[in-house]
Amino acid sequence: MSPRLAGDWLNDQRTLRIVADLYAGVRDEAAWHRAILAVVDLVGGSGAMLLVTDRRTRAVLREETFRLDRTRADACRRHWVLKSIRLESLLKVSSARTALEMTPAGGSLRAGQACNELLQIADMSWLLLHWPHGSSDEVASLCIQGSRSRGPFDANDAAVLEPLIPHLQRALEIRRELERLETRSAMLARSVDLMSFGLIMLDYAGCVLEANAAAQEIMQENTVVRIGTDQTLKLREPAGTQLRDWVSTGRAPAKSEDALLHVPRPDRPPLSVLVDRLPRHHAGRLAGDPCWMVLIFDPERGVPGTAKMIARDLGISVREAEIASLLAVGHTLRQIATRLRISVHTVRCHLKAIYSKTHIRSQPELVGAIMTGPAFVRLAPPAGQPAMKAKTGVRSHARRRLM
Repeated sequence: MSPRLAGDWLNDQRTLRIVADLYAGVRDEAAWHRAILAVVDLVGGSGAMLLVTDRRTRAVLREETFRLDRTRADACRRHWVLKSIRLESLLKVSSARTALEMTPAGGSLRAGQACNELLQIADMSWLLLHWPHGSSDEVASLCIQGSRSRGPFDANDAAVLEPLIPHLQRALEIRRELERLETRSAMLARSVDLMSFGLIMLDYAGCVLEANAAAQEIMQENTVVRIGTDQTLKLREPAGTQLRDWVSTGRAPAKSEDALLHVPRPDRPPLSVLVDRLPRHHAGRLAGDPCWMVLIFDPERGVPGTAKMIARDLGISVREAEIASLLAVGHTLRQIATRLRISVHTVRCHLKAIYSKTHIRSQPELVGAIMTGPAFVRLAPPAGQPAMKAKTGVRSHARRRLM
């Protein structure tokens, strides 16, 4: 192989490795940094900065540095980016345009304050600016820095980077879209953990994939619901057999006229379990694919807020709020009296006080006020407890597949 062909082959191999790292970098931070630094090295740059800027406010929404002094990069993001004379042209780039700009920072930008007081002092005298992505709201730019000893970038440097530009743009778009989806997924998972009832996701075989905070609490408090050593959801009989039949056949048990399973508990009201199959475009037939959603309702968990929250919302005392919350979950006045160890007459007196303070006229209206107020939202788990945490041995990737 001739020296020229050998050089072309090595360049092609290096380009392929960079492209592979760019796409791997949408999920792997190390691969992303490796790819950008390889791009910088292709043109003999000393480092690079990736900026995402709001077109309207000019605020820097995101900043990544590669082999640059972090202190100066932070200063650029906070202060100098607004003084850069490149910014006006940068913000006019449309999403359909891909452009390269070779700009001698020590030449045509000599009058710029950012150049004089930041770039030259940091020995970043030459810039190779690429606009890999733009939208109506924001624009992303990759600025490769060159030192004085390196000299100015030229058309040959632009030609070297040209084959990589489409891949850089696409990888950046995928990377940012995945970040948006992960943020949305985290918000949805947090919302699920605020639910007052238990939610458990099962695969096609009945193995538990995910359990929200309420479900974990119910399983800790009640031995009639648990996760078996084979990771399947276990319910106290006869509900356990009914659940297995439901999952294996896809049909609700014939004896379940209300489409619910009732899990008996000694000396306590039973748990109610609702089983629902996910839509076909969400459900899978492989282990780890979410297929069934199980909702568990415990009538003794009470309104999913504290008595203090109900008291603040309705303007009543904490004791009155306790009585109101028990009414909301279906307890009779006698059951409330037994549970709180007071007389039925005292319960009625508290109810009259509630009606007087809130101008509510009946028990159904009181229950409605609680169920539609902030007390209906379950309080957040204790600090440090992860949201939508999977049980031991449960696959945590199911949430991402669902969202």
